[in-house]
Amino acid sequence: MHTAIERERAWARADPAPIGVLESLRAALPSLSARSRQAAGFVLSHPDLIVGMSAARIAGATNTSVGTVVRLCHAVGLPGIQELKLRLISELGLGRIADSVPTDSQGAATLARIIEDLCRTAAALDHDLIERLAAALGGADRALLVSSGTSQPLAIEFGNWLSSQGRAVSYPTDSGTQAAVSRQLGPSDVCFAISHSGVTEATLAPMRTAAANGARTVALTSYSGAPLAHLADIAIVAGAAADGARSEEMASRMVHHAVLQVLRTLLSVSHRTPLPKE
Repeated sequence: MHTAIERERAWARADPAPIGVLESLRAALPSLSARSRQAAGFVLSHPDLIVGMSAARIAGATNTSVGTVVRLCHAVGLPGIQELKLRLISELGLGRIADSVPTDSQGAATLARIIEDLCRTAAALDHDLIERLAAALGGADRALLVSSGTSQPLAIEFGNWLSSQGRAVSYPTDSGTQAAVSRQLGPSDVCFAISHSGVTEATLAPMRTAAANGARTVALTSYSGAPLAHLADIAIVAGAAADGARSEEMASRMVHHAVLQVLRTLLSVSHRTPLPKE
């Protein structure tokens, strides 16, 4: 039987290709459809722009479709646009701060890796999706935050902030209460799950219940292929790799905290300019 960590790795992003993603795109050009070649040409010509664009924006810029952009990712062995952007960030050397810090300072090196993680997140984050998630939270009659383990402090902090802003929110810490509250949600409510692995059943169960009752389901997780990402109406995928000083879970928690800060900013703006329900 797989352990939780083994399941997380099984849903992690694809292993690095033997050649770079840009070279893979060039090699695949002859076998692509005309529309896919059109999208591929834009990626090859503007890789630095791609890291800050959503699939919809790439489709608009290339006069293609989101489906074409996703199929282009599949053509080079990647599951989707987020993985493509992360590969480009790595290949282009964006956010390489660790190279400039003293090699004999472990503290400075750890801070540099944290900054790199945040730079990659800023470049790869799907800003269209996070604005939709903020709109869903801002337009909800009430919100339920579900989490467990090391993700729970993040949910509690975010729940405290939502409550301080006068929003109706529940963020119970035990799974039984989370399940009970999820049964009370309806179409005008939102269930927001925060989970690094996206496989924890205690977090998935309230989301399923909320969805069955017609509530919107949104999530923040580290893996695009995790059950939580597929279950949510809107899923923000952001994470970080382990290093010598931090586990993957610890590194990703810093990234998740940053994403929640972005949500706080968007929701603060929505207090002044209400975000519409979708």
